[in-house]
Order: sequence, then C-alpha cells, then structure tokens
Amino acid sequence: MYAEDVKEDEIVQNRRRFIWFAVVAVAVILALVLTLVILQVEDGDDECNWPLEDQTIDVYCQCHGGSAKGYMEHFNKTDPTLHHRYDMFKQGYSKVHWMDEDVDLAEESCSPESMNLQSMAIMSKDVVYEDIADIGFHVMDQVFALQSLYFVLDGGNWKSKNKWLKDPNICNWHGV
Repeated sequence: MYAEDVKEDEIVQNRRRFIWFAVVAVAVILALVLTLVILQVEDGDDECNWPLEDQTIDVYCQCHGGSAKGYMEHFNKTDPTLHHRYDMFKQGYSKVHWMDEDVDLAEESCSPESMNLQSMAIMSKDVVYEDIADIGFHVMDQVFALQSLYFVLDGGNWKSKNKWLKDPNICNWHGV
C-alpha cells in the first residue's frame, strides 16, 4: 500500500507541475500577444505616417532626424509668400526677443526658436500685410509666447494638444 501512495503522490505532483507549466506558458503567450497588439496600435498612430499637412513642425523634426529641411518647401508650393513671412518674423523677433547670437534661426533648423517662426509663418498664411508691424505685435507676441511654451515643454508629446499649432486662432487651442 505504501508503494501505491508514493506512486499516486508522484502522479499528483506531475499533474500539478504540468498545470503550473501550462498556466505559465499561457501567461507568457498572452503577454507576448498583448505586447505585439500594443506596439501595432502605437505604430498605427505614429504621427510620422500622417500626411505632411497634418504634422506640426516638431513632429516633422522628430521624424526626419532633427532636420526641418523640406517642411517649409512643402508648404511653399501652395503658399509662395511663406519664405517672405518667415524672414519678416525672423527679422522682427530677432530684434526684440533674441539677444543671443548663437540661436539658430535657419529654416532647416529644429531649434525651438526656428520651429516657432516656421509655425507662425505657416499659420499666418491668410493674413495680408505689408510689414510685420501691421499684424500687431501684441497678437503675435501671444502666439509666439504660447508656441515657445509648446516647443520648450515638448508639446508634441502632450496628451491634450488639440488645435495647437494648427488653428491660427489661439483661443481655440486646448487649454488656452
């Protein structure tokens, strides 16, 4: 009788090991499947895959290795005055806001200052003016200040950034 009890104990232990192994294997498989599903969902929502018109300048810079080269050229195809507006913003704001000569304001730069000017130039497409002063510095200062916060505080990764850098009316930007 003793030998039969030992054999039954071995059978029970083997069953428990098998069940434990099966549970662990199923858990590992579920974890792998969930990981793949999550990665696929994130890749599906990758802003780098969005049309260029829907990308903000900071997203474009992230997707293109830290270079804004090509961003302004894309918008310049339908907006021939874009470079002129960029130069006017650059000239006006470099006199007022930047005393540091090391700030990179080149159009292909992804410095926060350059991204800010590029975004302002793109959003001001429908504004007609002869000189930057015609727009009103108080309005442009507000846009400039909010965009500076966006770029410096990594706004591209904010969960709630609805209409930021997209809508020329800053009152429509989420949280403003």
